[in-house]
Amino acid sequence: MRKNIFSIVIIILLFASFSVSIAGDAKNKPIVIDHLKKAEYYDNKIQRLKTKIMEEKEILAEYDSHSYYYGPEGQLYESHHKAQLREYEKAIERNQEMADTHRRLAKEKTKNN
Repeated sequence: MRKNIFSIVIIILLFASFSVSIAGDAKNKPIVIDHLKKAEYYDNKIQRLKTKIMEEKEILAEYDSHSYYYGPEGQLYESHHKAQLREYEKAIERNQEMADTHRRLAKEKTKNN
């Protein structure tokens, strides 16, 4: 009789500890997924910015090869597109930092469990 009770208590304790372990993982899983989704969002934003950078470079290359088409406002046109290019490059750096931060946070959450 004592063996049966002892066996039942052991089984209950093992089940309880296993349940707590699963609950801890399930609790952090949505957080990890959220961080990974945010990192993916910033990666997609970086790709769109890279496309815009290529477009700006094409515009500037066209301007360099035919600057005489643009007349006196050509310098303003050129400086505007160079400024756009700089802003896109800064935005890529900021978005890369955000993506890296969210990946690091997701990794820390998975490591803690």
